[in-house]
Amino acid sequence: MRYRPEIDGLRAIAVAAVILFHAGFALFSGGFVGVDVFFVISGFLITSIIGEELKTGRFSVLRFYERRARRILPALFTVMAACVPFAYRLLSPDDLKDFAQSLAAICLFASNVLFWGESGYFDTQAELKPLLHTWSLAVEEQFYVVFPLLLLAAWRLGRGVLLSLIGAIAVASLFISVDEVRNFPSAAFYLLPSRAWQLLVGALASFVADRWRTVDGKGLLGPIGGEAASWGGMAMIILALFLFDERTPFPGLNAALPTIGTALVLLCASDCTSVGRMLAWRPLVGLGLISYSAYLWHQPLFAFTKHALLADLPTDLAIVLCAATIVLACLSWRYIEQPFRDRNRISRGAVFALSAAGMAAFVGLGFIGHRMSDRITQVRLRSVEPALRSQFRTRESLVADRNAFVAQFLPDAGKDFSTDRATKKVLILGDSVSEDLYSALMVNSELFPGIEFRRLMLDEPCMGAAAHLVAEGELPEAIDEKTCRVALDRLRDGPLLKAADVIVLCSNWPRYITHSTHEGGMELAEALAVQGRQVRIVGLMSMQEASSTAFVALKRGLSIDQANRFAYGTMQRSKIDKPNADAEAMADRFENVCFLNKYAIFTDDATQSTLLYDADGQMLFADNFHLTHAGGLYFGRRMASLGWFGGESASQHEGKGHDRNE
Repeated sequence: MRYRPEIDGLRAIAVAAVILFHAGFALFSGGFVGVDVFFVISGFLITSIIGEELKTGRFSVLRFYERRARRILPALFTVMAACVPFAYRLLSPDDLKDFAQSLAAICLFASNVLFWGESGYFDTQAELKPLLHTWSLAVEEQFYVVFPLLLLAAWRLGRGVLLSLIGAIAVASLFISVDEVRNFPSAAFYLLPSRAWQLLVGALASFVADRWRTVDGKGLLGPIGGEAASWGGMAMIILALFLFDERTPFPGLNAALPTIGTALVLLCASDCTSVGRMLAWRPLVGLGLISYSAYLWHQPLFAFTKHALLADLPTDLAIVLCAATIVLACLSWRYIEQPFRDRNRISRGAVFALSAAGMAAFVGLGFIGHRMSDRITQVRLRSVEPALRSQFRTRESLVADRNAFVAQFLPDAGKDFSTDRATKKVLILGDSVSEDLYSALMVNSELFPGIEFRRLMLDEPCMGAAAHLVAEGELPEAIDEKTCRVALDRLRDGPLLKAADVIVLCSNWPRYITHSTHEGGMELAEALAVQGRQVRIVGLMSMQEASSTAFVALKRGLSIDQANRFAYGTMQRSKIDKPNADAEAMADRFENVCFLNKYAIFTDDATQSTLLYDADGQMLFADNFHLTHAGGLYFGRRMASLGWFGGESASQHEGKGHDRNE
């Protein structure tokens, strides 16, 4: 097919959007849709190339995969190899083990499955994965294992049958995407079944362009129609870039905005339209040419820098890293991508041999890194004093400790309150963070005489519906069946909500990126408060992952006090300040609402210290915010001493407003 510079210009917009999104620039809150633009472009170009070869009888499966290998693997392997020494130097043992797994998964074109199993795309831990962005490459390669064979097999059946087949698969994939974004949002984001329709939209656009291509080159709809449609497509892409954010349910129907917009630009933009001429601007085309390398380099640069800082990127450093991405992309495009695309310089046999060798090497390295993780950790810590080394615990062991701790108490958490009218009855509602709160109270139950604690699971996305239940006496018609139905039915039909003297809302609000952040919790608090119920809102506490923080402190030879001051600098204030401020404001509005300041229990702003370790050297956090057994013991004792629920201290701290923990 003829070269179209406007497509490289469109690639430039897509890669710039992704890079600026990952750099943390709030203006580009929907920059992640750049990947969707890439999907459509990929489906369009690959189908156009295969279609032309099928028409002339020149298509070869072997040649197709040779082209893919030349295009994808050399730059990818270069970036992976460059990541290895930085991973060894900067990552914690758990993160290094995960990194090793990703090396193998990438070579097996399964990194999207791996990252789907580990976390969501917008999770704090996800953004620290150096090779997270390879999930989109895996989606494409999985697609291209099947799609060329489908075209080859169905080509003889005629265009109508082929288009009907592709259209049917695209519609089925879209239905899967719409369903999964509600019920399995992480799977919807990462996996091929819910993403294939976007590649297939590009494929269908290719057939449309081929069928109705005009002889005079004025585009599909002529000058006026092409102008309007191409600007409409650009508007759809731009709207998604600036209006979407981490809370937007995605992909699903929302992904249709950038997907259809990209298809319109591909079909209608040309040198006869202002959009086509704009996208063919040489700087944009230049960025588009290096867009693949730029996409590969940006995430490792951002992730490793965040690991080194144990903090979010400051704006000036983010700009420097964006510039470094472009420099590295230019170098790898010139000295890696271009030579390997030249068949006169590197033969087909050499490409396949080098590809196989690279895959084998990285799979082997990944296997060694995963299976020998403990031994590698010992080597990395050999220069650390044994007394300090003994304090370190891996994330795996901390999470296991936490899970064992809460498992002692959760089986009885939802049983009915007693009929004893003399006891205060406290119902805790929330997610896994509320498990920590409940367990911390129960393990210190002797400090809370005369108080009964119960807990029901109620994830934040369900709290808005619970607010409707409290206010109207019935559930709303639209309910997330998978996430909320069981919890809301239990809240409505069970006796705990009606019997409770105090209702505690406790959740890790920022986790729920596919729904709201904390609005549902505030709605529920207000609905309860209006009815005169006693409400307590537990504030957020979140820092960089505890084991990673401890590992860096350990390598620096920091004492317990020094490590705690170091942990203070890793507090994730961008995630906790707004929900805490809103909860505090809610407490100021209502006499019967209190804000319980969890942050102040674990963090001292005056000394700039956060309790990563207690005085005995035990780690209090299992990850960013969940508590270990030791953390639960400490949390419960501090709640009692502050009189949060009328424990062993006087209850004046539970008066109007909030406990300032002074």
